[in-house]
Amino acid sequence: MHEIQQLHLFLKPNLLVKKSLINLVSSFRSNKFKSYLNNWKVFRKAQISQFEKYKIIHIMIFCRFLSLFFRLFNTSFDFFVNQFYEISSNSNSQ
Repeated sequence: MHEIQQLHLFLKPNLLVKKSLINLVSSFRSNKFKSYLNNWKVFRKAQISQFEKYKIIHIMIFCRFLSLFFRLFNTSFDFFVNQFYEISSNSNSQ
């Protein structure tokens, strides 16, 4: 749960980056390569530093491994995503 909060706090300032990251992860995990490339182009054009982009890439890879882990143990990746959105909506309302 703590890692999800950190992920949200890191992405909170830039909604374009947040949206492109979620799209990247979803296209990456569903193996839709063309969609992944389109989302990658949007992500590359985001007005953030190279260091921030590298941090987001590491988060994306971490999310990919989480997805594989959930598949391995027959658990839903959507549960993780729902937890992320729940924390997101709770912190926005505060």
